Formats: sequence, C-alpha cells, structure tokens
Amino acid sequence: MYQPIQVVKKVVLEKVLKTTNMITKPRLFFLGDSFVKWHLPINNHWTTRFQDEYEVISLGAAGSSNDGISYQFATLPKYKEGDRLVVVLTNPSRLPVWFYFDEDGNWNGSNYPTNLLKKNIKSFIDYILFKKSKMLNYTFSNKEYLYMENPLQVYNLFRFLYNTLIEYKPIFVTWSKELNDLKVLEDVLYYIPEGTYTTIQDEHENVVKDHHPGEKGGVVWYETIKKLLDNWELKQINKLFIGSPYFKNNKNIL
Repeated sequence: MYQPIQVVKKVVLEKVLKTTNMITKPRLFFLGDSFVKWHLPINNHWTTRFQDEYEVISLGAAGSSNDGISYQFATLPKYKEGDRLVVVLTNPSRLPVWFYFDEDGNWNGSNYPTNLLKKNIKSFIDYILFKKSKMLNYTFSNKEYLYMENPLQVYNLFRFLYNTLIEYKPIFVTWSKELNDLKVLEDVLYYIPEGTYTTIQDEHENVVKDHHPGEKGGVVWYETIKKLLDNWELKQINKLFIGSPYFKNNKNIL
C-alpha cells in the first residue's frame, strides 16, 4: 500500500533529525544515595534503563544522608520543559558523610539505631556524636534550635521542595523501612521494600552485603519508577511533621 507523500516526508524528516541529534530527549534527574549511583551491576544500573526515553542525569552520591540529598537539589540546572525528577531517600539514621571518618581519615561509619531517633533526640545525639557531642548537645538543648535544627526537620524541607519544584512532577521514593515507618513524608513518599526485588548479593554468590538492586531487581525498580512517572498525580501536602512554633501556628504555609 502506498503512503501519502506527506507521511513519507514526515518519516524521512524524523529519521534525519534523529541522526543529527536535533531531536532531544527530555531530561530525567536522579537525586539520592548509592541506590541512584553505584558501580554494580556493571553497565546495567537500573537508572540506565530510562535512556531510551530520557537523557538520564544522576546527581546522587553513595553514602549520602537525607541532609546530603537535600543539598543535591542545588545542583539541578535551570528547568526545561519536559524535565522530570526522581529523589531516592535513604535511611533516616544516616549521618552526613563527614561524621563517618575518624581522626586518621578512616571510614568507620554505619547507620545508627532509628529507634533512638524516634524515641529520644538526646539519646540519639549522645549515642552518635562522641567527641562532637558537646557542640551539638548545646544546639539541641536550646529550645529555638531544637525546632529549627532537629534532625527530622529536613523532611519539612523535602515537603517544601516538592511544592517548589512541582513543574518537574517529582517522584519521592525510598528503600528504607525505617524512613517509611517514621511517616514523615507519607503524603508523597513511595516505599519499595527489599524482598520485592532481588539484590546484588541475591543474584551473585560471590558478593556479600550488597543490598542494592541487581540486574533482575533493577527491572523491578525501573518498572515501578516508570509507572510512577507515567501516572504522576499532584499530592496535597497539608501538614508538617515537626516545626517551630511559627510553623505550628501556620500549618498551611506550605
């Protein structure tokens, strides 16, 4: 069957534009910890599965705390039409990377018990700060700073950023059961629990203690995130998790 000349011209033009890179893909930005930037699986990380549809740009960094992830927002370039954003949040007990090194520069960090964070802020501080505790105990003993520099305050920032960057139609997800259980972002946070996807250590007998998605597990992450991107709906954020007296008296400011 012959096609109309206009259809033939359109097909030819699209092929020419593609080969000359004149058709650009929308950009897809990833912020987060090692779940968005990790050396395994080699050449087949789950974020790369979006490359047929997007120009994939990962601005995340392994070992990032949620505070560190909040700073990554500052690396976003100016918004262009079609840009999308996926933010993978981490365990809430993870501290900034600089906490994890001793005086000799040796890595000695880990995640700390989240139950202390939920139960008693001071106990959490006493547990993790060691020589740094004197400085930060002063901060947290001051009522004004307790509101504004509480370690959970960063989640109010994420709520603010969700609304501020709404043109990106942002997706917030986490692998952390502890963060999901805190319910600090339950309005907008999607939880992908381990057990619903296979990890690198599940897929490779010679790899231990690597809970990042493997190649097969990465398919689950890709399909889950793609569904969220394709079916994005605006969420109404009407409450704050923790805040200053000003926030408490102005609950609808975000």
